[in-house]
Amino acid sequence: MSLPSTPSGRSPEPLLPLSTTASPQRRLSYAAHPTHRYSLRMSPQRKKWIHQRVVSCYPCGSTQCCRRKRALNAVGSSLLDYTSAAAFAASWQRLPPGGFDGRSGHALTACWDQNTVFLAGGLDSMSRSMSDVYCSVDGGRSWECRVASAEWSPRMGHCMIPLRDDSALILLGGWDRNFNFKNDVWRSSDGGRTWSEVVPAESSRSFPPRCNFACTVLRTGRIVVCGGLGTNNVHLNDVWCSDDSGRSWRQLHECAPWEPRWAMGFTTID
Repeated sequence: MSLPSTPSGRSPEPLLPLSTTASPQRRLSYAAHPTHRYSLRMSPQRKKWIHQRVVSCYPCGSTQCCRRKRALNAVGSSLLDYTSAAAFAASWQRLPPGGFDGRSGHALTACWDQNTVFLAGGLDSMSRSMSDVYCSVDGGRSWECRVASAEWSPRMGHCMIPLRDDSALILLGGWDRNFNFKNDVWRSSDGGRTWSEVVPAESSRSFPPRCNFACTVLRTGRIVVCGGLGTNNVHLNDVWCSDDSGRSWRQLHECAPWEPRWAMGFTTID
């Protein structure tokens, strides 16, 4: 399968997902880059999108980032390294290898207690999709395998978020090695050890199937999904939300004012 072409018709360079961009202001942030230049769109009142530039980002291929208190954490593509950035990515510290297999297309999220980080799934160096879950309770310095093969099918390009009260993890969407797009939703209430299906695949209660999309949870507990790569390699810029922990979904925007894209980032800044 070839990479989808850009709106200009030319094939894109490999995309490097950036999942979060931190800011001291209380606002909703969105980040992505079509080639090597990062861009940032912010909605201070969650009503209007404004385009700004990100000054610098850590150069890891297919990196997944998650925000903790006064720090960003990142796991790079097919690397065993785990890196941490303090002072909102102004500087980076290399941490020891994580103990999990090198991978890309994985999901990474930090709980609201700011020290617990979860990693799930992805594609290993042999192009095998995985369904394992790892956890770090010390900000990424050491890792424990919570489950080698979870109840959800092996996948990449999915998202994982914690509920606002840290009572559960929610994993959703993605695609498998056969390029089947997913829109199922899964929940774990025991730190990623076991998972139950909240919304089955192809359900009308979910958002349309997609991979490499962005997802975040708001202070109210609302889960927001936007963009990504959909069926037939369509670039998406729709926005969906769930107010019941992922059990049902409704569309907020069919076409948001930013260009359709995938392998992007989206997060809430408190």
